[in-house]
Amino acid sequence: MSKLSDARLEKASLRDANAQKLIANGVRLEGADLRKASLRGARMKGCDLGSAKLEGTDLRDADLEGAKLTGVDVSKAKLAGANLKGAQGIES
Repeated sequence: MSKLSDARLEKASLRDANAQKLIANGVRLEGADLRKASLRGARMKGCDLGSAKLEGTDLRDADLEGAKLTGVDVSKAKLAGANLKGAQGIES
């Protein structure tokens, strides 16, 4: 299990990454390319994912409580069982 805290990964290319069960609370991922990444079961409370690319991203069972999702299209992301309580800016 990998852990990140308060890291700045704006516009990072993480396409196809395997980061299941990642602990990444408060990480800044604005504009990051997370297409087809596996973040299943990740804990990402309070992360800033504004304008991130999430097409095909596996976020099943992820904890995105309080995450910023402004400008993000989640319609093609896998979100079954994800905690989106208090998440901001969800578009679908």
